[in-house]
Amino acid sequence: MTIAQILKQFDKASLATASKLVIRELEEEKKGHWVAYVDEGNESHDVHVKLVGKQVEFASCDCGVQEDQLCVHKTKMLLTLEDKLKGKKIVDKPLAKKALSKKKMSESVALLHEVNHEEIYVWMAELFKKNKEVETEFLLKFGTNKVNSYTVEEVDKILKDILVATMGRKRQEANAKQVKTLIDLFTIALAPVEDFLTINITKPIALDIYLAVVFRLFNFNHAVYHTSTRVDTFTKKFTERFLYALFNVKDKDAIGKQVTLLRMNLQYQEGRLEYQTYWYLFKLIGDAIPEELLHKYISEIIEFKKFAEGEEVEYDSIQGISRLLLNVVNRNNVFKQYYKELRPVQYDEEFNLFLIKLVIDIDLLHAEQLCQLIIDKHLHMFRNDGVEDILTEIKQKLGKNEDVLEMRKKRFAESLNIEDYKFIIKSFKNKKEAEAFKTDIKSKLSKATLYLRELVKYFEILDYEKDYVEMLNKLKVTPSFALINKYSKKLYKADAKTLLDRIMMGGQSVNSIPSEALLSTDLLMFILDNYTSGEILNKLMKYSAPRNSMNLYIKQAIIANQK
Repeated sequence: MTIAQILKQFDKASLATASKLVIRELEEEKKGHWVAYVDEGNESHDVHVKLVGKQVEFASCDCGVQEDQLCVHKTKMLLTLEDKLKGKKIVDKPLAKKALSKKKMSESVALLHEVNHEEIYVWMAELFKKNKEVETEFLLKFGTNKVNSYTVEEVDKILKDILVATMGRKRQEANAKQVKTLIDLFTIALAPVEDFLTINITKPIALDIYLAVVFRLFNFNHAVYHTSTRVDTFTKKFTERFLYALFNVKDKDAIGKQVTLLRMNLQYQEGRLEYQTYWYLFKLIGDAIPEELLHKYISEIIEFKKFAEGEEVEYDSIQGISRLLLNVVNRNNVFKQYYKELRPVQYDEEFNLFLIKLVIDIDLLHAEQLCQLIIDKHLHMFRNDGVEDILTEIKQKLGKNEDVLEMRKKRFAESLNIEDYKFIIKSFKNKKEAEAFKTDIKSKLSKATLYLRELVKYFEILDYEKDYVEMLNKLKVTPSFALINKYSKKLYKADAKTLLDRIMMGGQSVNSIPSEALLSTDLLMFILDNYTSGEILNKLMKYSAPRNSMNLYIKQAIIANQK
């Protein structure tokens, strides 16, 4: 712009303020390059303006305002130059007697004006040899930028050269300063490249260059140890600008073609980092896709999923693709349109349960099929309890009561789950059949050699049946203070004398004191509260009380209470 065009942007008040400042030593240092001092109060500022013909190429001031912004000192300079170029006489104000605070150029900048230019060139050449970072930044700043076109190879070479200049060839670790320098140089170098990408955003070259840049960034993170977040932040912002440019194109078909091209390229990426680069963009599209392209994007996810898994497979094994599809369709409230495209994922219990719960609300039969598939194909790593619970609920809603009963019987045989037992007993319409089932189960469990886990399950059944006589019989064979404590009140009510006998029988063993202090205390308090000292001591005549035994622990408590 010309000086007049620039000054038109200011109101009269701003121009009046600037015109009151004092300007000194205005001179044309070389053709078109004007310099002067502008005084404001007790401070003096060094101002430069370069003109090319009537156009202002740049204006600078050492007050700290950026080059592309106008401060009051630059404005005063432009006002004065306008008068000067119109032939008006400029009064060069003398330096005030009051000493000005020389907030002028720094010592190094002042020295640049004094040193012979040839000497500076020689010094700079030597500096470039020693400091590749400075040389690279100089080339990026003052070199001839290729703004019309770029190839993937050209962009990749720019980035590799910056990496070598910043990190060296054998880079394994980087500090925060090195990473900052790297990202600063990337920012400068990629600015014209991003302009090229914006212009060609719907062409394959734009996608190829974007992917080449992100691959370099991912490769740096993978190969070089550092703790800075600058690379990730730069990658994210670079991607956001790329997607913003892409999705602001009016031709939605052209955008769709770029998404399809990305998906097709993604299918054939074999290297880990290459795949990660393509997948990164493919995933982030889901966060930025405009509504009118949503179904196009979903169809591309489905195509990629089919390619990765094979259409004949009953379940998915690649977790990320399925999770992406479910997230996109559920978040955008189109799950009902696409739920049949989603299948259970092998060893991903969280995904499968969430999928089934969503399907239940719209298609019970399909939800039933999904549950059965997970169980039949053993898609969960360990147990299918959650899926089986959901499946029984579905079958009950569908009126398939016989199926539910068979499922619960099968699961009870495997786990001895008390809830399954209760359900089975209540499902019998014939009381004789129910009693026969109870007798058969109790007979099998009673005869079996039981570990504590099975004993606990058996006691839950006996408690449900209120068969405390059988509990006491079992405690004679397998004493357990944990079970005695749990059912103590019920066992005491059923047969107090036998219960005390079972306690003393188990308590005569060495190291029979429960390791859990709370259990020991609870059991001791129950015995002292419900039995007399005479009853307890009488039993101790039948059973021994060796060191570190529960019986000795009880005996010592009685003696302590009698003192």
